[in-house]
Amino acid sequence: MLGPSTILCVDDEETALSVRKMVLESEGYKVLAATSVTQGIELFKANPVDLVITDHLLPGATGSDLAAKLRKINRNVPVMILSGVSKFDVPDRPPDYFLHKLQEPSEMLDKVRSILTAPHKRNVKSRR
Repeated sequence: MLGPSTILCVDDEETALSVRKMVLESEGYKVLAATSVTQGIELFKANPVDLVITDHLLPGATGSDLAAKLRKINRNVPVMILSGVSKFDVPDRPPDYFLHKLQEPSEMLDKVRSILTAPHKRNVKSRR
């Protein structure tokens, strides 16, 4: 058994980040929480990560910018972007998954379960 899946959550709003972390941990996931792009990248480099959930608008960057940086480290990591807008344009590569911030936690958990159990996503943890 590989143990619980590890999810990196990045959001500059600490309350939203704490709630998301609590919801995911209550389902047995290991959660790494970062409040900035820089902190998120450091955690990603130092820990095996199965999924990244990031806010779309971060100070000095977007969730898509963060996804591009993380994919230089591990091109296979799935990325879910949370946003208050219903649609946004991404010049390079769209996120793997999108979730509106107003959706219920149960919808986020359903999507997380679906992502982490997808056969093509097995064994994609990033390594130092």
